[in-house]
Amino acid sequence: MRYALRNQDKIEKAYPGMISLLLESLTEHFSAGAEIVPIESGEEFPLLIISGSNASLREINLIAFYIIEIKYDVYRLAFKEFIG
Repeated sequence: MRYALRNQDKIEKAYPGMISLLLESLTEHFSAGAEIVPIESGEEFPLLIISGSNASLREINLIAFYIIEIKYDVYRLAFKEFIG
């Protein structure tokens, strides 16, 4: 499975230096063959919640993304929030 993260420039402006850590966490999650479990949140889009992979993200623990679309084996994601 693969992913595409939307608005990477906006994420970098809002959280300087964090986009590479987000991408690393996503790559690790998707390449590890981890199960992708959409969580219904009562919002327009289901959520994907993953753990941060980098030591810099240990205090954050989890990262939430909206699953905007699934086409073939590509998950189109939008960053929602860091969960501490």
